[in-house]
Amino acid sequence: MEISLLLMIENYLLFSVRPTPQGGGKYSCILLFSISHCCSESIYLPCIVSSVLGIKKTAVFTFKKLEPLTVLQVLIKMSLISKAYIAKVTTILTHAAADGDKRMNGLSFLMDVSGWSKRGRLTSMSFSFLVLLWLHLDFTAGPQIYHSALCVLVQFLMLRLMGRTVTTVLSSFTFQMVYLLAGYYYTATEEYDIKWTMPQCVLTLKLVGLSYDYYDGGKEPSQLTSEQKLSALPSVPSLLEVCGFSYFYGGFLVGPQFTLRSYQKLVAGELSDCPGKPPNSVLPATKRFALGFLCLVIYAIFSPYYPDSYFLTDEYDAQPFWYRCVFLLLWAKIILYKYVSCWVIAEGVCILSGLGYNGVVDGEHKWDACANMKVWVFETTPLFGGTISSFNINTNAWAARHVFKRLKFLGNKSLSHVATLLFLTFWHGLHSGYLLCFSMEFFIITVERQALALVRDSPLLSKLANSALYPLIYVVQQFLHWLFMGYPLVPFCLFTYDKWLKVYSSIYFCGHVFFLLAFLILPYIRKALVPKKERSPTKQD
Repeated sequence: MEISLLLMIENYLLFSVRPTPQGGGKYSCILLFSISHCCSESIYLPCIVSSVLGIKKTAVFTFKKLEPLTVLQVLIKMSLISKAYIAKVTTILTHAAADGDKRMNGLSFLMDVSGWSKRGRLTSMSFSFLVLLWLHLDFTAGPQIYHSALCVLVQFLMLRLMGRTVTTVLSSFTFQMVYLLAGYYYTATEEYDIKWTMPQCVLTLKLVGLSYDYYDGGKEPSQLTSEQKLSALPSVPSLLEVCGFSYFYGGFLVGPQFTLRSYQKLVAGELSDCPGKPPNSVLPATKRFALGFLCLVIYAIFSPYYPDSYFLTDEYDAQPFWYRCVFLLLWAKIILYKYVSCWVIAEGVCILSGLGYNGVVDGEHKWDACANMKVWVFETTPLFGGTISSFNINTNAWAARHVFKRLKFLGNKSLSHVATLLFLTFWHGLHSGYLLCFSMEFFIITVERQALALVRDSPLLSKLANSALYPLIYVVQQFLHWLFMGYPLVPFCLFTYDKWLKVYSSIYFCGHVFFLLAFLILPYIRKALVPKKERSPTKQD
């Protein structure tokens, strides 16, 4: 969460300022403020800034004491602000390597591989590949970077060596998922773990989706759906493209998911409301940042009053049943703001870079290509289906596109739905709580669909739902909605069966009882309230 916030603030500073060819005092000060926190040798920073921006007051200096990471971070910042100055950055890096630092020679090699010397500029793909090193060395597990690097390399080799075949897709799916599950098995504890497996689960979907998109690129256009046409890859991507796509800073840690085709359009400068110019993305990105920050504040203020650990205390067990249910409802509402804040802030970063641009609809520029939350729907819907469709949108869309719809050959939507939820269960982790959570989701959605069909087909219930009593009905719906929305979240957040079983026992398995009774009773209510001509299977589905 802190990393997403830092990236958002940094990129706001970097993208909102446009340099002049001559450099300048005010511009240099803003740049200095933006990158000063990450440079261990601040004494050299003014020299680097002066040289890159072409300021004439440049002192003679040496890089012998400058750490490679410092140069790396400065390169990242410089590349974002203006590609025109990359030739001078090349000179700086070459001089540093000439001083005898072998680590600098390694950076020079990376520069050549990325195409800096050939094209005289740092592409966005190169930038993203470098950001990987910055994030891991500064914030995460350091040497454990090899997990993601290995998976990216293996995925690239599969695309290159195995071609557009079903074998490639199956091999990619198997390798990436087995690697992720092995990581869960060897590193998971009974608590929420923040380690290399957290970004790895996001990367797994990216790389598996990449194999699908490459496979689709070999099909005839008539064989592809409209979604597949947008994401299909006409040619095999380069290693640099795969690395840039995999480690793009806006989606590496917590998502959102996006396709390589979208990333290629971003690099080509096609994702902008002003063709040929940088996107006017500061305002829409700042709005998402503000909304995400608000959710973060709500979570920070109220989460100490609704901790997960309270469910396991004797004090919770001693409370009246109604109190335990209300606590569950409020806890569920607050706990989800943790995820909402991360995703909305990360979306703001993607918007700022231009990746969030989604074309023009009804004369208005849209910036929701990377939207992972529909916050208004999430807050106002009284339906379980509405909450699910507005929450973690890109992951759900990925699962629908690459799992659910690819299982069409089964000939049964319910079976495809179960298989998709089973995939998401293991993608999240190996704890029993995930399996119970997604099992409950399937059952709750099934019952809700039956109830909605009943209201739709019954003249009496339809009239009641559209009467003056609807506000009261809405309040009751929302109470039940959030009470039983929190019910499957208990195992999702507590992970192990001994914990979630204790909580469910304390509230007498009310969720299971409620939805099981509803599932059994609704068909009889339908027979009583729905005219015979409305009882066709199509209507019920």
